[in-house]
Amino acid sequence: MKNITHNYNIAAPIGGFGNHLRWIALLDDKFRFEIEYIDERLRWINQDSWENIRSPDWPEQIAPYKLLAPKIQYRLRNVFNFEIIDSKYCNIDEKMKFIVEHVYSKKRTWQTWIHIEEKFRKQLNPLIKFSHLIPKSVKGLYITIDPELAYTTYIKLNSMNNQQSKDAAMHTTKQFNDSTCSYPERIIDGNLLFQPELDRNVYTKLITDFELDDNYLYANEIHKKWFKLHKKAEVDIVHFFYGIYN
Repeated sequence: MKNITHNYNIAAPIGGFGNHLRWIALLDDKFRFEIEYIDERLRWINQDSWENIRSPDWPEQIAPYKLLAPKIQYRLRNVFNFEIIDSKYCNIDEKMKFIVEHVYSKKRTWQTWIHIEEKFRKQLNPLIKFSHLIPKSVKGLYITIDPELAYTTYIKLNSMNNQQSKDAAMHTTKQFNDSTCSYPERIIDGNLLFQPELDRNVYTKLITDFELDDNYLYANEIHKKWFKLHKKAEVDIVHFFYGIYN
């Protein structure tokens, strides 16, 4: 199933929670998608490492994952814990399960946060395109946010901050905010997103503009997991660097 292209866009500055808003929107039934993902660690396996993990009944020569027998695929997933995804997600229960297991799971830490977002981004863009630039679309929503909040929530996930100083990063966010002034009807206040509960007004704005069904109870469950992971990342990174430099 090829992911059907929809003319929806979300734009936000770096640290503006745009990816999260997209996951919430994707719960709607109009978005049916297929995710294909093969653990990047499988790409690192060469013939020597294949010899170390294979069972006697496995082929001697390494082969692409999709060409392996189902029983071998099963062992790679469930014994060696390689993450393999090749499924269709059509209803809200399937999507909730996917998001809980693969997006906002315990594997999402301050060290893995960016990687987890990026590994699904290209497959989701035909459904709702996410960008850090203002899109030219009548179905666009733009997230503005306090530059200080954007910086402090993002720096824990990317300590290099894309090779930007704090002042430069905050200036970029301010420029993005300023560029939305011509579209007041499309703005979502990102400051309201960084709360333990999903702000009802923000959610209503999203589903009204994108003409989505009201799935607030489901969306709030996803949001609460996302927020708790953010707060956990804050604690964990402090403990990590305190242990090194104390």
